[in-house]
Amino acid sequence: SKEALSDVNATGVAMLFSAGTFLYVATVHVLPEVGGMGGHSHSPGGSAGKGLSKVEVGALVLGCLIPLVL
Repeated sequence: SKEALSDVNATGVAMLFSAGTFLYVATVHVLPEVGGMGGHSHSPGGSAGKGLSKVEVGALVLGCLIPLVL
């Protein structure tokens, strides 16, 4: 029926909005660390590093490409 289809569409739009919001917040949190301009550090020493290592950047890029392949 039309009403059931409308509910499915509304659910899909809500899920897309939710996922987009999550990705935006995660990206805004990670970008300062990638650029090396992060104001805080998660390392035990407390000193701010110069950004992510090559392995971490590779893992980030791989994590972004896996959904594309799937």
